[in-house]
Amino acid sequence: MDPALFADPHDATDIARKIVAVINDENVRPTLRKKGLKRAATFTWDKTVRLTLDALVGVVNNHRKPRG
Repeated sequence: MDPALFADPHDATDIARKIVAVINDENVRPTLRKKGLKRAATFTWDKTVRLTLDALVGVVNNHRKPRG
């Protein structure tokens, strides 16, 4: 299970059902919280810096290529 409840964005009833589940279902909240914290732990500053630097280097390298 993902650390989220997914709903059809075009179905108000489905969205409402998911919101109610988070509010009322005593099993959903702790499960989502636990999975959310586990997912959040996969994000680190080192990884963020590395991916940001890679993206910036890619932009610079792409900008330097001759157009035509």
